[in-house]
Amino acid sequence: MAFDNFLERLIPDEGVRNMVKSFFSPEDESGSGKAGGPARAVEQLKSGGLEEHTKSWVGTGPNKQLTEEELRGAIDQADLKRISQRAGMSEQEVIVALVSFLPEVVDKATPNGSMKDLRNMSSDTSSGRSPGMS
Repeated sequence: MAFDNFLERLIPDEGVRNMVKSFFSPEDESGSGKAGGPARAVEQLKSGGLEEHTKSWVGTGPNKQLTEEELRGAIDQADLKRISQRAGMSEQEVIVALVSFLPEVVDKATPNGSMKDLRNMSSDTSSGRSPGMS
C-alpha cells in the first residue's frame, strides 16, 4: 500500500497530511543519504527515547499518548525546522499536529502489530518523491 494514499484516507486536512507525510518520508535535500521511510521514522523515534510509545503504537493494545515535550526530545531539531518551513507552519504547530497524529498513524499502519506493515509501505512515485527519512 502506498503511504501517501494511506495518509490521505486518515488525515482529511491536506496541509496537516502533507506535514505528517514530510515527517515520515521527507525529501532529503541535504544529500546526507538518510533513508528508510515510515519504518525508519518510527525507529528514529524509538531510539530518541520513545521506545515504550512506539511499541504501544505498533502493538495491538492501547496507544501510549505522547506529550509535546517527549516529542521535542526525540525528534531531530534540524528535521523539525525543515518540516515546519516546508509546511509553512511554526515548529510548535508541527509538534502539536505530530503529537495528535503520530500514535494513530502508526497504529493504523500496523494493524497486525508488526513493523513489517510499515516496512511494506512506500511513498507514491507519482509525486516524484522517493521514500526516505532525513
